[in-house]
Amino acid sequence: MLYDIGFVLLSILSPVLVLIAYRQGVKDRIQQDKKEPLQPFFNLPKSSKMSKEDIQVQTILDNIDAYDGTGAGQKDVIR
Repeated sequence: MLYDIGFVLLSILSPVLVLIAYRQGVKDRIQQDKKEPLQPFFNLPKSSKMSKEDIQVQTILDNIDAYDGTGAGQKDVIR
């Protein structure tokens, strides 16, 4: 029974997603022809302030990227 419900949902959602993707492709092509910048499909909210935890995580990731086997270029993580 659960398998049948999943199959029905999948068979309904797949063509809908294909039509949405086709429509977005047509919109993108029209914008390219008009030499306009492409509009994103999703508009994500931009947060202007980073929390203390976000700053710590970003510092750690920057330290990982800058690591060359020595301590050069490493920043202290504020706790």
